[in-house]
Amino acid sequence: MGQRHAGLAFMPSLWVFPGGRLERSDYFLKTRHGLNPAIEALVAATAPQAKGETARRNMARALAACAVRETQEEVGLHLTDADGQARLDALHFIGRAITPPYRPRRFDARFFTAPAEALQSLTPKVSEGELNATAWFSLEDAQALDLPSVTRFVLSELDLRLADPNRPPLSLSYPRQRRNSPVPADDR
Repeated sequence: MGQRHAGLAFMPSLWVFPGGRLERSDYFLKTRHGLNPAIEALVAATAPQAKGETARRNMARALAACAVRETQEEVGLHLTDADGQARLDALHFIGRAITPPYRPRRFDARFFTAPAEALQSLTPKVSEGELNATAWFSLEDAQALDLPSVTRFVLSELDLRLADPNRPPLSLSYPRQRRNSPVPADDR
């Protein structure tokens, strides 16, 4: 996990997973270790905006490639084989979360996990951008950190998934609320 810089406008000082915006280049990642077809289908089901099954599957692979790229960029962990090819086949899908509509900054995120053995090294680095610290934590220790609520929810889901690997992916989203609906105090 990484701790965001205190001076950032969005989620300052909170501990988060590496991640970021899907980029066009993520659609063109060349790899001999493709996304597991069952995982691809689960992720594709979270892409209703993509028109048609092929577009949804392409988006699923791009989202997985984005997860690998962002993990490498933000915390220096390489989910690659000895030749530097991305290991999309090592990814497992935890689920999707969309922030509430009343939040000033929103995201639509997919969360993946991979076994530590699939990484080239277990030594994270501090990125030059958003994070000022990186570290590994047990699930229990991670839950004790200053976390956004969605991160806390995903960690709880990961714990459940470790107990039951066949657990279906989570989907966390919020129904539309009226303009004057009260905003929960701790929904960061």
